[in-house]
Amino acid sequence: MQESISRRNFLKGTAIGAGALAVGAGGASLLTAAGKAYAAKKPPPEPEPIGYLP
Repeated sequence: MQESISRRNFLKGTAIGAGALAVGAGGASLLTAAGKAYAAKKPPPEPEPIGYLP
């Protein structure tokens, strides 16, 4: 009986750990995607025209 309880707790702990890992990875990829979208939305800096006279 003691062994089955410890095994169940071990599996539960592993599942919780894997879930936390997935949430962490998901959060990181969401942040990365948001950063990429923000960078893509920003227009590139205008190149200075050569020989431009004000």
